[in-house]
Amino acid sequence: MIHLALDTCVWIELLKRDLDAEAGLLEEIQYWLSTGELILVNTQNINREWNRNKEINLKAILGSIREKDKELTSILHSSNPIKTTHTPDKVQDKLEKRVAMLDQMFSEKILEARENDEIYIEAAKKNLNCYAPNHKKDSYRDTINILSLKHFLKASKLTQCYFATINYKDFSADNQRYTLHTMLESDFKECGLEYVYCENEIGKPFAEKLFGHYLRPNLPSFEEHLKHLAKAEENKKLKDRRVKEVMMSEEADPEFLENCMYLDTILLKSKPNSLEKVILNALFEKHPGYRKYFVRKLAENGLV
Repeated sequence: MIHLALDTCVWIELLKRDLDAEAGLLEEIQYWLSTGELILVNTQNINREWNRNKEINLKAILGSIREKDKELTSILHSSNPIKTTHTPDKVQDKLEKRVAMLDQMFSEKILEARENDEIYIEAAKKNLNCYAPNHKKDSYRDTINILSLKHFLKASKLTQCYFATINYKDFSADNQRYTLHTMLESDFKECGLEYVYCENEIGKPFAEKLFGHYLRPNLPSFEEHLKHLAKAEENKKLKDRRVKEVMMSEEADPEFLENCMYLDTILLKSKPNSLEKVILNALFEKHPGYRKYFVRKLAENGLV
C-alpha cells in the first residue's frame, strides 16, 4: 500500500493530460484508488484551492484548446473544422467529466490533512524567516500544506508518504530538481515524507519518476486492467453478434417466419385471448427464438 500527496499544480496538470486518449494518468490514479492499494492524502488547503480555482482552470484549458484548433485550421486553409479526437467539444466533455471525478475523489475517497492554530503560527514564523519554501518568495500556503501533512502523518503514525510537486523552485535544492531543499529536510524526515519532483518539460513524459519508479512497479497494472475491460467488451460484442446471427438464421426459416407473422398479429391486440396465450406458450416452449422475437418486438413498440 502506498500513501501519496499531490500538490495542487500536479492535480491541475493531471486534469489536462491525455485528453485525446481513452484513459490517461488521472484515470490510472482513479483505478489504483479503487483497488485500495493507493491511499491519497490532500491537505485542507489543497481542497480549498481546488474548489476555488477549478472553474478558472477549466475555462483556461478550453480557451487554449480552441485557440490551437483555430490556428491549425487557419494554417491548413481549411474551410471546415478539422476532425480529430482533440476537438474542443470532445475536450470540454472529457474535462467536465474529469472535474466531476475529482470532486467525488476529493470529497469521498481522499484523506484530508486538516489545519489548526499551531500550524498557522508555525507557518507564519517560517514565512517571516524566509525559511523554505519561502526562501525565494512568500509561499505561506505551500508551508501550510507541508505542515498539515506533517501533523497528519505523525498523528496517523504512518511511516512513509510521497509528496509530489512540479514546483521545484520552492521545494528543490538549487539546480537540483530531484533533491529536496536542505531547509525542508528535517520536516520531511520527521514525518516520513519523501520528496518527488514531477517532470513537466515539453517533449518528455509527465511525472515519469513518480509513475515509472514509485507507483507502477508497486501497484496493480492499469494496462492489464484496460486489456481485461477490452476483452470483456469484445466477448460481449461477440455474444451479441452470435445471438443476432442465430436470430437471422431462424427468421429465414419459412415456418419460423409464418409463426412470427402470427405473433405480430397477437402483438397488435391490447391483450391476447385464452387461446392465443396457449399458442404463445407452445411457441415459446418449442424454440427460444420465438420468445426472443416476441420480447424484441415488445421493446420496439415501447411496451417493455
